[in-house]
Amino acid sequence: CEPTSYAIGPSGTLLRIPIDGFGLKVDGELQPGETVDVAVDLRTTGAARQEFYMLFRYELVEKSSNSSIQYRWLRKMLEVSLYPSIQLNASLIPSYSQESEHIISVEVTNLRTDRPDNLHLLAKKVMLASRAYKLEQLPGQVNDNDDGRPEVKLGWQERVTLHYRVVPLEEESSTCLLSQSNLTSSSSSKTSQTPAASSSVLNFLCLERAHRHFEETWKSHQRALARAEAAQDNEDQHPRSISEIRRANTSASAGQDSDGGPGERTIAPTSIRRLSPVENSAAYAVLVCSWKSEDGMNEGQHHIRGLPIRPTKESNGCPIVVTGEHPSLVSNNFALGPATVPLTVTLRNRLIKHPVDFEFTLERASDFDISGSECFRWELAGGESLQVPLKAILPTPGVFNIQKIRLTIEDE
Repeated sequence: CEPTSYAIGPSGTLLRIPIDGFGLKVDGELQPGETVDVAVDLRTTGAARQEFYMLFRYELVEKSSNSSIQYRWLRKMLEVSLYPSIQLNASLIPSYSQESEHIISVEVTNLRTDRPDNLHLLAKKVMLASRAYKLEQLPGQVNDNDDGRPEVKLGWQERVTLHYRVVPLEEESSTCLLSQSNLTSSSSSKTSQTPAASSSVLNFLCLERAHRHFEETWKSHQRALARAEAAQDNEDQHPRSISEIRRANTSASAGQDSDGGPGERTIAPTSIRRLSPVENSAAYAVLVCSWKSEDGMNEGQHHIRGLPIRPTKESNGCPIVVTGEHPSLVSNNFALGPATVPLTVTLRNRLIKHPVDFEFTLERASDFDISGSECFRWELAGGESLQVPLKAILPTPGVFNIQKIRLTIEDE
């Protein structure tokens, strides 16, 4: 629940500079002639040269009682040269063998242009931050280098895809956990889980979430004020009193706060708790990939925030997962009659909190028959499953496409 990166306030852009522990004459104070070097990591977007604007506020240790100025400001502009590094993409599909698992494919592309040659890079770690899920790497994907150590090395414009299982935890954690797959370790196929608060991996993400929420709240508040002013002009009302304006602003601010009730508002806007809220722990996760150059001079990390695992109410794809089970080997004497193959179709609602109303229909096939429930309507609650027993009647030996199920989803 504590703020990350020495952040102050809700914007995610106001940070306190730590100057403790630098061996100063007075700890936490800069005396005349003293200097401290504070390392700052920047997270940027885009390419080319960009200007980084910094505004510093500092206070005098000995404040004058005759002056009303208690602090001063210093502005600094810094030009930063940005070069492309990697491109990170991820696609996730439900597992058809394990009901509650998913398969995620992580795609990393080397787009470095920061030097004319030696543009190789090494993928270091793939991490998943979540309260409800962990990563498990599928075996046999990472090869060893000449020294016998595992290595995921990409040349310029090369691309690699790594596949992982997203496995739900037996019991949801009360804190956000960081599931890490170390691609440079001898046990790269194994993943470890540590509390996310013990690492600085999510610091940028916490600041980014806080800043976006701050901007959205401010814009929403401005729109509400504009609508109120337009309504007043249209109705040709008298100017509102100060008390009416205050009441309108208070009600608008209360309606725009989407970070929970009074108890939730005590949590720091830049904390990991805000990045990974309890109410969305099973719906979304954060994917992070760290990398470094072959010579170790450059390193960085890319992330995908809000990776949908199991949507709560809405889904871009089909909300129902359809799987089928049948015997892998069936013996039959076709001289005595057709073969009857038992088929069990399982329908599962991927959405967590939203029911799905659908129509189940069996389509006719020209070369075989399916017996069972041909058409019915059903409603699946969030996370609920339904098994439909069927039988495929095959008149001759051969290969048959038994995917003859059609679902019609009722969209509200």
